[in-house]
Amino acid sequence: MDLTFITRLSATLFFGGFVMHLSGTHAKDSRFNTQALMFLPFAIIFAGDFLLLPVTDFALFKWAILVYQFMVIAHFLILHKQTTTVSLSIGILASMALIFLLAQNWFRPIEWLNIALLITAFVTFFLYYRRYRQTQIKQHKEYMESQFFIVVGAFVMSLSNEFHIMTAGVILIQIYQISKLIITFNHAQSDLKTKLNRLNDLEHKFNRVVEFESRKRTTQMADHVAYIKDKAQRDPLTKALNRQSTVDAIRHHINAPDTKFFSIAFFDIDSFKTINDTLGHTVGDEALINVSNLFMSRKRKTDDFGRYGGDEFILILPGVNAPMAIEICDRLREEVSKTTKPKITISMGIATYPYDGRTPTELLEVADKGLYKIKESGKNQVGYSGNVPIIQKF
Repeated sequence: MDLTFITRLSATLFFGGFVMHLSGTHAKDSRFNTQALMFLPFAIIFAGDFLLLPVTDFALFKWAILVYQFMVIAHFLILHKQTTTVSLSIGILASMALIFLLAQNWFRPIEWLNIALLITAFVTFFLYYRRYRQTQIKQHKEYMESQFFIVVGAFVMSLSNEFHIMTAGVILIQIYQISKLIITFNHAQSDLKTKLNRLNDLEHKFNRVVEFESRKRTTQMADHVAYIKDKAQRDPLTKALNRQSTVDAIRHHINAPDTKFFSIAFFDIDSFKTINDTLGHTVGDEALINVSNLFMSRKRKTDDFGRYGGDEFILILPGVNAPMAIEICDRLREEVSKTTKPKITISMGIATYPYDGRTPTELLEVADKGLYKIKESGKNQVGYSGNVPIIQKF
């Protein structure tokens, strides 16, 4: 194995590090920018074969390592804020200038080349050491440790021009290259794993956000639909159920499988037309609102209350028979006459399912008869004209 083969192998390893940089790292990642500079020694060494430079393979190898180390130092001190492309472009221009000067036989591999190589190796080692002390990043420590092989290799190559000494120096450089390839590969894999974990976390968070927003939007839509539905079922003035919703509520109780009996109270405001004509429609509206508010505040949660039309209202009392309905409605009637201002009175008619009817129409007819009976006998009372025997005073 001759020295030419060893130096070409080293150049190939440098090129491998450059390719790994391109495939595994980001161009703006400052931790790996120096890896792109591995292209320089590869280019300088193989340029010697094509251009037949008037220097030995070993001297050309030293020049290649010197340029590489010099550019690494420049990256640390000057070019660290630049992208890989900028650093590599400056390095290529410097390499082309060196090759041109070597082709013109301007430089000779003399003792000061060894000194320059040792100095750049030590400076690079120190810069890696300083970066590690500042960052305490494991990767920087590994790069610093691998740089030690270049320091030792440069020292060995400066001892003698004997074949085994030169070979030992190049091999130490190759150990540096291999270790750096391993470090770069391991950390590229680690970065890839970290990125995948972050992507999984982001995906998980995204799914949670989507689920949360979906539930939020669903809740908002459900609330909006409930609001619209409730608004469609309510009388805009009194906020009681409107006529259709009230009839539907009666029909619901009739069709409910657990319904045994229930009562409805159909009532209106006594002399409501006179209130409108003498006090005005505004006072009339206030009377409707006051009556509605009183009944809705006194009813049970299971009760339904609606405005049937004009000044007519219906109170639905599930589980309440006719005698109990009369008693409840009589208390409400008295409360209306005592608390309303201006004072108003109401007259009420009662009907009970299933004794007085099995449809909303039949129940309303019986309740209306009871109301009409009260209107004829003096108003401000509760009347019943149904089929349940009740002792009642009129």
